[in-house]
Amino acid sequence: MSGDDQASASELRKRFQAGGSMKDDQLGASQLRARHGMLPGKEERLADHPLFPAAVAIWSIFLLGCLYVFFKYMTGTLFPDEPNGEFTKKVKEVAAEVVKEVVSEAQERVQD
Repeated sequence: MSGDDQASASELRKRFQAGGSMKDDQLGASQLRARHGMLPGKEERLADHPLFPAAVAIWSIFLLGCLYVFFKYMTGTLFPDEPNGEFTKKVKEVAAEVVKEVVSEAQERVQD
């Protein structure tokens, strides 16, 4: 854009600012940055956002919690107050009693 040196400031604004007569593909890098309000040499990144460290910390804590629960579940020690699996035994006993009751009621209804 060698003709830019002789053009007036108002003419340059008409051509290069947003809504100007020149298309983006006709502009240089510095002119595009000026048109779109970007600072030279600084690209916008997600990591530059002021809340990014807090978001990373929250997600890390969440994922660690999920992993903790998963591994506790897989080892059978999800309920630390009952390390021998007594809670699971109780649940199975109650479930077996409920199944027996449902089956016996169903058999009685079939016989009637």
